[in-house]
Amino acid sequence: MNTFLKLFRIPAAVLLFTAMFATSAINAEEVDSLLLRIRQTQNDSLLINMLVDLALLDYDEQKKFQDNKHLEQAQEIASSNKLMSMLIYYLNDKGVEFRNSSVYPRAIALHRYALKLAVEHGDPELLSRTYNNIGVVYRRLDDYQNAVDYHLKALKISDEMNDKHGMAVALNSIGNIDFLLGNSEKALAQFTRALKIEEEEGKTLGIAINLNNIGNVYKSRGDYDKALDYYYRSLEINVRLHSDKGVAICNNDIGAVYLEMDNNIKALEFFLKALDLQKKTGDSRYVAQTYSNVGKAFAGLGEHDKALYYTRKGLDLAIEVDAKAMVRDAYLEISSVFRKQGDYKNALLNYEFAMKYRDSILNERNQRNIAQLQVLFEKERMEKEMQILRNESRIKDLEINRKNTFAQIAGLGLIVFLILFMVIFWAYTNKIKSNKLLEDKNQEINKARNELRKYADDMLSAKEKAIQASQTKSQFLANMSHEIRTPLNSIIGFTELMASNDQALAKKSYLESIKSSSESLLSLIEDILDLSKIESGKVEMEYEAVNLYELCEEIRAIFMLKIQEKGLDFHMEIDNIIPRSLLLSKTRLRQVLFNLVGNAIKFTEKGHVKIKIYMLQNEGGQKDLLIEVSDTGIGIHKEEQKKIFEAFQQSEYSRFELKGGTGLGLTISRRLVEMMGGEITLESRSGEGSRFLVRLKNVVATSQPYASRLVQHDNIKEINFKPARVMVVDDIKNNRDLIVEMLSPSALEVFGVESGSKAIELANSLKPDLIFLDIRMPKMNGFEVINQIKGNFQTAHIPVVALTAFAMLDEQEEFTRNRFDGYLKKPVQRRDLIRELKKHLKFETDKKIAGHQSAKEPDDWSGMQYLNKQEKKKLEALLPEYKRVIKNHFINEIIQFGKHISEAGRETGNAYLVSFGDDLLVDAETFDIENMDRRLREFQNVVKQL
Repeated sequence: MNTFLKLFRIPAAVLLFTAMFATSAINAEEVDSLLLRIRQTQNDSLLINMLVDLALLDYDEQKKFQDNKHLEQAQEIASSNKLMSMLIYYLNDKGVEFRNSSVYPRAIALHRYALKLAVEHGDPELLSRTYNNIGVVYRRLDDYQNAVDYHLKALKISDEMNDKHGMAVALNSIGNIDFLLGNSEKALAQFTRALKIEEEEGKTLGIAINLNNIGNVYKSRGDYDKALDYYYRSLEINVRLHSDKGVAICNNDIGAVYLEMDNNIKALEFFLKALDLQKKTGDSRYVAQTYSNVGKAFAGLGEHDKALYYTRKGLDLAIEVDAKAMVRDAYLEISSVFRKQGDYKNALLNYEFAMKYRDSILNERNQRNIAQLQVLFEKERMEKEMQILRNESRIKDLEINRKNTFAQIAGLGLIVFLILFMVIFWAYTNKIKSNKLLEDKNQEINKARNELRKYADDMLSAKEKAIQASQTKSQFLANMSHEIRTPLNSIIGFTELMASNDQALAKKSYLESIKSSSESLLSLIEDILDLSKIESGKVEMEYEAVNLYELCEEIRAIFMLKIQEKGLDFHMEIDNIIPRSLLLSKTRLRQVLFNLVGNAIKFTEKGHVKIKIYMLQNEGGQKDLLIEVSDTGIGIHKEEQKKIFEAFQQSEYSRFELKGGTGLGLTISRRLVEMMGGEITLESRSGEGSRFLVRLKNVVATSQPYASRLVQHDNIKEINFKPARVMVVDDIKNNRDLIVEMLSPSALEVFGVESGSKAIELANSLKPDLIFLDIRMPKMNGFEVINQIKGNFQTAHIPVVALTAFAMLDEQEEFTRNRFDGYLKKPVQRRDLIRELKKHLKFETDKKIAGHQSAKEPDDWSGMQYLNKQEKKKLEALLPEYKRVIKNHFINEIIQFGKHISEAGRETGNAYLVSFGDDLLVDAETFDIENMDRRLREFQNVVKQL
């Protein structure tokens, strides 16, 4: 019975103490009572553990464990009962618990107290274990100098003891520091050496840890197949060991590889497994990382709400454990999700938060680079000290052997004495040489340290100069853009006005040539600026629903006139299995196709140009989109194909035949395709044409509706603006006069102002309905003007549209932040000007010219399939005229043809024909070649039904 009660007291005491410890509801009397009951059980191990826990309750961050009576009692009991090793182990285990909970100061304090006891106890194995534990905490704190110091001490002790497992643990820790400092080669060598030792010793957990670390190195290099191989091997071992933490880490790492491979479904599967297990382990840093990873996977799958939920949970934990890099990445991911949702305000806010953390990390990274140099020097110093100790040990062994030999052969006389003297002299000389060698090596190390420090300083200086040079280049390009665009604004604008007002075809031809040359110059500027934006990382991909059929038709319409002039055939082949709506970057894909098709037409004199689009399934089970642009042109020499995608490079044929161009089109196309996650390749033979293949990976269909191409009535003749007052603010008179003249046919009252101060004055007195405001003006620029206009409650309601010739700025965000209601880029096109007016002013459509707006758009001729006999007869009479128009492409003939179609529609009462004829007439009269050619092609649908 007494034995039973004695056994019962232990768990009862444990339960009572646990409850008190958890609630902190414990007083001195209860402590003494509890300790007395535990002493009665004569279980000294339990008593020591309880005293350590009580010491943690009394822990003072300032004093650490100094004068802690409970810890002193635990030390006395452990010392008198030969349980010091157990106490040291328990202190280390508690330190690891606090480390996993990110309570690093308390973890350091516990490990340091364990270190003090291990030194006094004189147990090398415990000393090595404690040094390693302290090094891991410092590594978590990014203090790599202290971390490597403690790991090297642990390695030295294990080496002296010939403790293979201890050596493997220290090597693994040092490898982790090398990996964090970016030295993957050294890290891989340390992990491989540690793995070999653990395999020889049969330490299964150590094998799993090193396999996982080697996988991390290969993942950082982009070798995903090797990384997965090592991770899966580690996972198998951790499953056998029933190690929740190990299994969670492996699942997280495997998921990260699949995320890099854009296999979001597979990645999410492993991340969720890791998250469930890591919640049990309580390691906040790992849990934070896994929450963020789950968010990235959901973002990749387009599930934005779930992405935000998990990423925010990861962000909260990362902030709690002060993991700056994870905080920055979480803010960036949240910003990306908001941007995809169209919530640009929240996207910008989170992006700014990310940048603040980025700046902090950059400062830490500079410190880390300096720490890396210090760590390398410290490692070399410690390794040389270890080698010196080995040499001294050998010398000591030689001296012992010398003494033993002298005792054995002392009676052999003078010969033996001479031999012994020579041995002593040799050993002494060798020692002098070793000391001299050590001194020389130390001098070399000091010299190398100074040279490395100088090199680091030079590198930092060079980096600062490079950043300054890049900023200077960007500013220069922005200024050059402004200076070139400003005169182009007047050239293109007034040429367009003259072309629309002058009815003499010969003069129109001259004006069209001027306008075409100006637009070529503008295209040149756009190419140079596009390349600069890409190189500086300022180009972002905006994905939306895209209809490839309409996009290709748009490309064909742009180049149709040039194709007809050269007598080429233009073929389009789009696989009918391709969905009508794909999630792509429409703007950037159009730019790539424009460059590829434009080059194909430029270098092809006879034959054809062909666009072929189809889809293939990739290795990951997802779909890749393939776009081929081929031609029967001059081709490209094999040796020139290697450099054709480099900036400012043209083929020899291009230069010889004076084809012109900057040589930037293919460079921009390649970099845009790579930014869209794809690749572009070339197959060509000189004289036999070329074939460019664009492969966009993991393209997905979407249920989002795509923006269908509709006829935009942006001609000033089609729009009746309600009476309104428009103010144009620009310090250059030509720019003001251009906009005034462009809007002269309308009922708008348009007047120009030459300065910002005058604009503010007239805004207050005249209260215009709309203001066009130039950004770059002397004395007071556009941003200063709008601050005063929007800051005055009497004028704050007036819409203000920015006029800018800068193309290097991230304009949309810049102008939105400064409260502009829109912006126009110089040179200003009348069509863009009209579209901007329609956003802010009231207007009606002229029903005489654009009366078909209320009806079905003539782009869709499905309503014509039920033509009556009278309608068919009228259209059949127009077929010879249609064939002549298509063949000759004369403007006068197209104008007459448009009139005849309208008349046929009115006679038969067919609204489609009336709308079509009126639109064709307006396009021809205003020289809108693109829309004119498109409408002529659309009429083929009617011809087929006849």
